[in-house]
Amino acid sequence: MHVDVIPDWVTLVIAISGWVMTALGLVSAAIQTYRVEKLEKRNREQLEMFIEDADYVSFEHEIIDEIARKLDDPMILRFLVASHQRGCDLYRSLVDFYLSSESKFTYEDLRRVCQTPMISYRWQEDFWLGRVAMRPENRSKEVPAERVLKENRNRRFRAIQQRDVDGGSLPDDRLDESTRQA
Repeated sequence: MHVDVIPDWVTLVIAISGWVMTALGLVSAAIQTYRVEKLEKRNREQLEMFIEDADYVSFEHEIIDEIARKLDDPMILRFLVASHQRGCDLYRSLVDFYLSSESKFTYEDLRRVCQTPMISYRWQEDFWLGRVAMRPENRSKEVPAERVLKENRNRRFRAIQQRDVDGGSLPDDRLDESTRQA
């Protein structure tokens, strides 16, 4: 029986090529991980921006009531109400999507989000709170009774009311930043 012996140099080349292939695989995996993390961060930032934009179009419900008193055309009013409702629905859908992409989201996380432009109105905080309370990590915890927002952060409705009291238009310094964006 004849057994061929593999020369040492061949064994050495195979071993080195195995180590090189392993190193290349690890480098490739690290690069892919970095790219995925960067992409996930960018997607999250865009989603937060979309929520902020939806927050802008889902303004105070009282503005609709105020405008309704001044409109004569029921078709325009219907369009305005439908547009406002779609803005609110868009906001809620984006919040649901945002929370679905989070592996864990606690009441403390919600407290931090309430400090950002993603939540401007108390109804939005209540919506977030309801969704966060249903998450597995929060089901056994007491829902915080105290809200972060003591009043709506965006003051467009108050600006409209004050304009009516003043009998004209408001100077820019009376409007908050989000109102001037339009």
